Amino acid sequence: MIRPETGVKGQLTAAHCGAVGSTWVVHNGVAGSNSYYMLGQMTHRDTWYDGAVLGTTTSYPYMYTGAWNSDTYTPINGLASPVIGTEICYSGSFSGLQCGNIVTHSESQVDYGVQISWAFTTVNSAGLATVGQGDSGGPGYVLTSTGSGYKRYAATIISGIANGTGTCMGDVYPGRLCSAMAFSTSVSGALGSTGWALQVLP
Repeated sequence: MIRPETGVKGQLTAAHCGAVGSTWVVHNGVAGSNSYYMLGQMTHRDTWYDGAVLGTTTSYPYMYTGAWNSDTYTPINGLASPVIGTEICYSGSFSGLQCGNIVTHSESQVDYGVQISWAFTTVNSAGLATVGQGDSGGPGYVLTSTGSGYKRYAATIISGIANGTGTCMGDVYPGRLCSAMAFSTSVSGALGSTGWALQVLP
């Protein structure tokens, strides 16, 4: 992401994960290590779209598209606004890439207890628990076949789940809850409300 008037870079995540001014770090990926590197600070936040921006110098127009422990990534090619019947592929930090999530309800109010957000409802077509705790802030994208190959369009931000159980995809740790039903909020809505723009590779 980029701030149009300044050129400052940022990354999009979920607003419920932190407060403006909070500092974010990333583990170095080495098992057993206590080493982290600085990612950035939360600079903008909108709970209605459950979207927040981390100001960082390490923002690039890509997203992870592999397993939860993979470093596979692919370009973001554009922006999409899903409708009922759209298939969303989620890429959560703990669940990894999981497709087959169908939009069953257009945007409506979802009360998480700590905040109320405006979110799409998706249900996995195979009944798999594709989204869970730890995935919040991850991308939901629409995969489209074009004359120049498959393109991925940023569409939603992973926000929450309903009817969670202990059956999960990806990284499984004791007590983690996951579900085939997920709530995700609009990327275009979050960008508009915070004043940021999406970086893409057409």
